[in-house]
Amino acid sequence: VQTTVLPVEFDAAMFRNAITQSGTDVVLGLGMCRAGKKIRIERRARNVMMGNGRRAQKILEHGPEYQRVNFKVAKDSGSRINYNAGAYVCNYYMYTASLLAKEKNIQFAFFHIPARVDARKAALFLNRKIKQIKASS
Repeated sequence: VQTTVLPVEFDAAMFRNAITQSGTDVVLGLGMCRAGKKIRIERRARNVMMGNGRRAQKILEHGPEYQRVNFKVAKDSGSRINYNAGAYVCNYYMYTASLLAKEKNIQFAFFHIPARVDARKAALFLNRKIKQIKASS
């Protein structure tokens, strides 16, 4: 298991480089969300970004409205499936990483960890998912 922590920036090249330089065939993206009690297993990102004083704009001018993850992680009692990754950097990363994952044949999933979820609980969830991935490989 390899980890990379990236700054919260709208920077597609940074995301692309982090993924391609890792040489991995599975990427689990993580982001923080303010609300909620359960970890959100995100299924799709929308071609929109805003934040940091930006007005809503498309990530890719002629890109598809949505990008779906290509690695479907099952939910458990501490998580839920979600189809709206928001419009900030997590959604931006998820949209651009989903495109790259399809291009490079990389399995990609994304999780939003609510701010009030205990860090140990989130770590246990992620460890279970990593074990499931390893067992299925």
